[in-house]
Amino acid sequence: MIVPMKRLTLIGLSCEKESTLKALQRLGAVQLISEGELTDSEKLRQLTAKADRLNAARRAIKPYYKKPMLSPTPQCTEAQLEAIQPEGDALCQSIEKLEAEQAEKRAELERLAALRAQLEPFREMLTPLEAIHSTKHIAYILGTADAKVMDAVDNIEAALDTHIGLEAYPNENLTAVVIACNRDERDAILRYVKDAGFNEFIPPKLTGTASENMEKAAKQMDATEAELYRIASELTAAAEKRSRLDMAADAYAIEKQRAEGETALKSTQYAYILDGWARADKLDEIQLAVSSVTDAYYIETRDPYADENPPTATKNKKLIEPFEVITEMYALPSYRGIDAAAVMACDERFHEMIVQAAGNAYVTEFSGTLMLHIRRIKYHYFHLPAMRQASASQHADILAALRAHDAALAKQRMREHWLRAMRGCLNETVAYLKKNEE
Repeated sequence: MIVPMKRLTLIGLSCEKESTLKALQRLGAVQLISEGELTDSEKLRQLTAKADRLNAARRAIKPYYKKPMLSPTPQCTEAQLEAIQPEGDALCQSIEKLEAEQAEKRAELERLAALRAQLEPFREMLTPLEAIHSTKHIAYILGTADAKVMDAVDNIEAALDTHIGLEAYPNENLTAVVIACNRDERDAILRYVKDAGFNEFIPPKLTGTASENMEKAAKQMDATEAELYRIASELTAAAEKRSRLDMAADAYAIEKQRAEGETALKSTQYAYILDGWARADKLDEIQLAVSSVTDAYYIETRDPYADENPPTATKNKKLIEPFEVITEMYALPSYRGIDAAAVMACDERFHEMIVQAAGNAYVTEFSGTLMLHIRRIKYHYFHLPAMRQASASQHADILAALRAHDAALAKQRMREHWLRAMRGCLNETVAYLKKNEE
């Protein structure tokens, strides 16, 4: 169900502001109201930066982290969270360093692989690469050509009325080509062969033959891959300490939330005013939390005005809690709306009882799997008043047929109910969502 909310105003001493906010934050029953944009502060910027770095480190080690199945959610106190922050910071720095080193090594591996691919066509060329350089009168053009392009290369002298030196090193699909020509004619020759599809290769500054440099690059790649393996091992070891990062990230998130709360307050040198929304079922606990910090305060609460939109908080029994995940995933209902989680729980229990009464284990298992997949549709479905009314009416008709022991009628009504929900109501839900988007 949706919990009633109260508008809360709290006045206290500025010197006790942080400890009061900490007590209210620990209770989790008050949502502050900020007048306009939050005021920027150095403290908030630092906490945001630290939280962002920790979250980035958590993402970096995610591929190396194997979460044990059915592991319980870690529990710790606020003091334990604060104590873990230095260790979390140090682990974050270590992961950042490893991640930067990993990126550098991967880039190096890609560069070496690209170099080997470029040199591969020239593997059989015995001339050292440093010897192939243009002089005052002679220019060299290196590149690769397929059979069609080689026809154009062989026809250079006739087409351009010139003389060239040509070396070709045939490979499986391409031929590596070295053209020596008059320096003044280089650009014209290069344009001619490029128009035919020639791929020019400008060798990097290397010494030795292409084959020798390929072997050297292969050794460097092996060494780089070994370094990447070492880095991956260290990241795997860091991933085993992920709980420290999680706790440190939670600690900074709590501090950041408190800092945001401080910027939302109206403060003077001596006092502050806190405006917010409080859960009506937690007012006594809120009073107790504030009084545990100070006896110099003033609290006032009132009901929401008609034109106000309080935040939505829900409170349901354990039977309904699994459905709250669906509602929170897509959006909580409006404060004055209907809690779809409770309606979904009742609807699902209705169908479960009928399926279980059939005594067919296969149908029970299949129905349970189907229910998991259609919960997202049902969430939107039960937000529509007409759909809730239609569902309740159809349930009553199905129950009437079951009470009358009329199997044929019960089957017909159940079929109509499912078809309406999965066909007609899906279309109406989509139309409703589109209308809201507009």
